[in-house]
Amino acid sequence: MLINRGVGKLRGRRLAEVVVTHVDDLIGGQPDASGLLAQHPDEAVVLEEMFRISEWLHKTLVPVSPRRQFVAKLKMKLQEAQASSLAVSSKQDQCWAVRATKTVGILLSIVALAALITRVIGVIIVIVTFLNKRYRSTAPA
Repeated sequence: MLINRGVGKLRGRRLAEVVVTHVDDLIGGQPDASGLLAQHPDEAVVLEEMFRISEWLHKTLVPVSPRRQFVAKLKMKLQEAQASSLAVSSKQDQCWAVRATKTVGILLSIVALAALITRVIGVIIVIVTFLNKRYRSTAPA
């Protein structure tokens, strides 16, 4: 099954390369369908149909050039879009910097709070120890 798929892909790729060569020749004004068919007689039936379609499309489709006015307007819109995109990108960079600063600030606040809690617990321990010693020294034996 896998071998058949591989052979099918290879065949499809080979056919595509032959058709692309034919289309390039059509565009260049020197098509040689019979020469290509002679090089690939095992695929002649499929290639003849593809060549016929390629030739029909080449004759039917007419090259189109846009008006200068359209090109100028499109160029202007693309430049505006690019400028707008750069502005948005700059704002996103600023937002990222603000978020990073906030995150660092939050982390520093957490560290400071932990340090404060540690000091308060230390003071409580000192007071309890002091009171405990005092109670023991004044307590009857």
